Amino acid sequence: MARSKRVHRSRIASPGPGRFKPADTPVRMALRATAGIVFITLGQMKFFDSILLGTTAISLPTGPEGFAQYLAAIGVPFPLLNAYMVCLVEMICGLGLVLSAFLPAPALFTRLAALPLFGDMVVATFTVGLRNAMGQPVLMGGIPVTQQAWRLPLEVFLLLTTLLLLWRPLPRPVQAQEFAAPIS
Repeated sequence: MARSKRVHRSRIASPGPGRFKPADTPVRMALRATAGIVFITLGQMKFFDSILLGTTAISLPTGPEGFAQYLAAIGVPFPLLNAYMVCLVEMICGLGLVLSAFLPAPALFTRLAALPLFGDMVVATFTVGLRNAMGQPVLMGGIPVTQQAWRLPLEVFLLLTTLLLLWRPLPRPVQAQEFAAPIS
């Protein structure tokens, strides 16, 4: 009597009821979590506190109003509107980066969270980070305020991380047959 090979259902890759499985590899989860936490922190700092300036000679008001003065010094149009928008995008989309791996459509939610953050980092890198690295810091009242060595590496890290999450937010899906084993 010939035995038919059956696939044992319990060996198929599924998290099972009541358990969830992150949609990314551990390295991508670490990058996603790190970038998300940094964006949340920077957004909260701009919204509830004051931004970090490279000098104590100038102090800005707290909240988006102070950040708007900084944006006006850079030359960003509609500084108050953009200050509120940047603060909210960084906080909401940063949280979205962290949580999107655990949501039903992780690729879609990752891209929706990463796209505005990528735009934010392109503007920040070109208007502040590169200018600072080339020896042309942002001036407020004639005083350079962005002579900070940490700024460009952080901006480039966040720019590349959001680009990575936009380009390929999920690893290649694993076929269920790869985990199925015949029962003997």
